[in-house]
Amino acid sequence: MFGENLNTVRKVEAKTTRIRFINLYQLDVSEEINIKKRLSSTNGACQVWIHTHFKEDEPIELEKRILQITQYRKKRDNLIRETLSSKMPVIAFIPYDGKDENFQQQVEIYSKYYESLLEQTEMTPTLYYVPTFKYESIPCTNYESKIQNYSSGFPNNDLTIKKEWDGLVDILNRLGVKKPILSGAYYEAEENIRGERPRGCVNTAFDRLKEYGFKAYVSNVVSPHRNR
Repeated sequence: MFGENLNTVRKVEAKTTRIRFINLYQLDVSEEINIKKRLSSTNGACQVWIHTHFKEDEPIELEKRILQITQYRKKRDNLIRETLSSKMPVIAFIPYDGKDENFQQQVEIYSKYYESLLEQTEMTPTLYYVPTFKYESIPCTNYESKIQNYSSGFPNNDLTIKKEWDGLVDILNRLGVKKPILSGAYYEAEENIRGERPRGCVNTAFDRLKEYGFKAYVSNVVSPHRNR
């Protein structure tokens, strides 16, 4: 289960004729040329969808969140429809539980969500995905990360986090990403009542990308935590 690096295992593409879903860490030459052209046409802007359908089928426990999350899902679906028919590249962060076979199923699930929102068109959109820790928007691509993720769903040390972000940022810089626009779950707009920093997955990715020098933005298509 942990014998292969996610960067070297076979490509997992969604089994659909309408959407191509490609691991960002496994681009071949033609795919890399294609996304570079698309990023050039958008001046480096791209959509970054963070765990957009996380726990989609689970009940919302806090009544005060029901309306907010319902509104988020409506805006999210509209954003997906619009983006799938545009030239702007999409990078989807997809939670990974440490088991390759389960992750392939997750890629299929996300792809089907996106395909269900694709308008009638002759286009075959290409989207890119990044495997992340199950409960964090931190990339999960190497042997050590997979073991930690399988154990708890979280990275257990700062070195793991740094290695993963360094690896992703190298790819983003090489491709020409300059302005990532983040949407998804979860986002905390203010410090909580205990005075802690916001800790939603969108917050985490936004803070990291800013630290690495990207002109990152958070869209209005974000979901609050269902239980906070």
